Amino acid sequence: MTIPYRPLGHISAVLEKMGLEVTYAYEDIVYVSHSAFILQMGEKGEDVYFYFNIDSNEDDREEVVKQLTDAAVESGLNFIHNGLFEMTQKDEENVELKFYS
Repeated sequence: MTIPYRPLGHISAVLEKMGLEVTYAYEDIVYVSHSAFILQMGEKGEDVYFYFNIDSNEDDREEVVKQLTDAAVESGLNFIHNGLFEMTQKDEENVELKFYS
């Protein structure tokens, strides 16, 4: 299976199988239901990095890692845990993301 650059359709299908949805996508960032984690599409189509919200529950993180690892086998995507993120509202229309490795 050939994975396209910025494979939003493949990512959406994986999330749907997990019972989640893409709530917003902007450039290479994919916001997932309630932003407990976000995905960032890599330079190669199959590479997808994920970051947990700094405020997310650590026990829930383990389950997400397991689900994404299982999904990677079926989807051809490489889900790579890359750290934490923090999101703050800048103004009515903009948010700021800070990434922590």
